[in-house]
Amino acid sequence: MKSLSQSLYKQKGIGFWGLFFIIPMVGFIGFIGVKLSTPYMEYLTIRSAIENVASRDRVAKPSHSEIRREIQKILLVNEVRFLKKENMLIKKKKDGTHIIVNYVRTIPMYGNVDALLTFDYDARIK
Repeated sequence: MKSLSQSLYKQKGIGFWGLFFIIPMVGFIGFIGVKLSTPYMEYLTIRSAIENVASRDRVAKPSHSEIRREIQKILLVNEVRFLKKENMLIKKKKDGTHIIVNYVRTIPMYGNVDALLTFDYDARIK
């Protein structure tokens, strides 16, 4: 009969079957993270551009086309080119003018599997 210390010594660490299941799961989670990080970084860039334009102090109220042009210039510098005119709405509400961005990104993952990401942001112009 084996002693308790020999039995515990053999049970240290992770075995082959543990690695066989853990490594692919970590790889899969890393793959998803890499694929989905770019759209989220683009969303943060869009959000930052809108907040920048919305928070500027202005002497005169800008037109909707001027606001849209300012945002597009910032996005062009930051290499965000997919946001179309129909995804950005500038609307007057009771509490002021709002810039509303709503768009959907489809990210091809593997084969015929895609990730569908929906982004929505609303900022009030000061």
